Amino acid sequence: SPIGNYRGALDLGMKITAMQDIGSELHPSEYIHQVRRLDESTLLIPEGGRSHLAEVGIKQLAREILDWTRLRGKEQFTVALPSGTGT
Repeated sequence: SPIGNYRGALDLGMKITAMQDIGSELHPSEYIHQVRRLDESTLLIPEGGRSHLAEVGIKQLAREILDWTRLRGKEQFTVALPSGTGT
């Protein structure tokens, strides 16, 4: 059962298209551009945090992590970065 951001995205109407389910051999980005086609109602942020479009959000997250750790004195922290949605 989906949880976290993935659950939230589903609740907001996100739809997953698995290439193998539709019989497509295209890479997902090729499918989006060639078949699905982008329009003014679509925002595509490729590769999540790697995209320049995600820079503002990633910087904000980094600032929040720094602020949070500064409140905890001399504790040591490990930051684990998620990879993908787990789908």
